Amino acid sequence: LAPGERLLRLDEPALSSFTQLALSYYNSKMYNDCIRVCEYMRARGLAVESIYYYEAKSQAKLKNYGESNELLQTCLSIAISKNAELYYYNLGENFEALKQFKVSVSQYDTAYYLFKNPLMLYNCGRIFESNLKNVKLARKFYIKYLARANPGSADEKKAYDYVKAKWGNQKTKKI
Repeated sequence: LAPGERLLRLDEPALSSFTQLALSYYNSKMYNDCIRVCEYMRARGLAVESIYYYEAKSQAKLKNYGESNELLQTCLSIAISKNAELYYYNLGENFEALKQFKVSVSQYDTAYYLFKNPLMLYNCGRIFESNLKNVKLARKFYIKYLARANPGSADEKKAYDYVKAKWGNQKTKKI
């Protein structure tokens, strides 16, 4: 702790050292000191995901759950990059090309769960309809897609029109 505190007093930009200092304070159950180090780092632009996490955990230990939740939300926004949707989508395409349709659906479904892009629901419905021949699950995904879709491009409008024409007139029960 002493060398880390010395670096703080010198105002040295030592990201790794300060991160270890915050963790050391947390592990030593010195939660206020952990928070102080984390706030110092954030004030100097040295905040990384782990700093928000240690501060959130310290706030929770001090029963400041509202502050802890705000910090955890920041952790999530840092941890889950918007690029992850593209990665899940491409994984889905790859598994689809490998004819591993259930794995493909799980990739699209995860992308939807995290990022709420209705096209992922369409992809799931399309696979259940065309490849897995499961009308019940295709209908489930298509009905959700219709309820959430906001087609922008010509391809999206074409997909939307297809789903609406084929599945939109069916009775909708809670899904």
